[in-house]
Amino acid sequence: MWKSKTCGDITMKVVYLYHSGMAFELEHCILIVDYYQPEAVTAVLQSQVRRLLGCGKPVYVLVSHVHADHFDPVVLNWQQEDEVHYVFSADVAPALRGREAQVHFLKKGEVFQDENLTVKAYGSTDVGISFYIQTEGWKLFHAGDLNNWHWNEESTEEEIRQSEQEYQDELTLITQEIKELDVLCFPVDSRLGHDYMRGAEQFVSAVPVRWFVPIHFTSGRPEDPLAFGPVARKYGASFWCAAHECDSVILEK
Repeated sequence: MWKSKTCGDITMKVVYLYHSGMAFELEHCILIVDYYQPEAVTAVLQSQVRRLLGCGKPVYVLVSHVHADHFDPVVLNWQQEDEVHYVFSADVAPALRGREAQVHFLKKGEVFQDENLTVKAYGSTDVGISFYIQTEGWKLFHAGDLNNWHWNEESTEEEIRQSEQEYQDELTLITQEIKELDVLCFPVDSRLGHDYMRGAEQFVSAVPVRWFVPIHFTSGRPEDPLAFGPVARKYGASFWCAAHECDSVILEK
């Protein structure tokens, strides 16, 4: 079990930003993934970003794909700060309008590595990629838009079969290479209908996960992602769901 911070512990602060946006604060670096700043939450998010950029550590900004709810061009303005590094899915490049030089692009199967972290791109069942991040002894996975997007209540049998197969193909590759995770950030989007937790359950049943963090749930009811808690725990994962923007938790190894 992970517990409260004590002297000598290896800890990481996990911050839920908004929608699929997450930040991970480690001893030597900070990660910001899929930052999205809609007008309704701009002020609180900007305050959080100022704090993160002012920590005096290298900041890595990761973007899984070009959809507006995962890529906000405002992140490119952060380059004015010292030591901000960008790792984007290759599909974002056309949207950068001449600012590509400051970004390291990844396609599925490619790796970014420096002295602080290693990022490997896995696939998605929508567009872009998902991220497997290894840093300071932590193993993190941010799914982006990887999910079993079946839409069973609206789709034909063939569409459902195809969606299931596409997701299983990606999950098979992941399980061949990733044997355990400390933190999994994965969509729990109730717009899919009654079976909206299917993709998340398939993942945690295939890969041992210590902490499950739901993302991509802002279009549904606030209580919808909480329903996955008992499912996560059934497979041995602890569960944390943010109650509001910029909510955070400190995890310990």
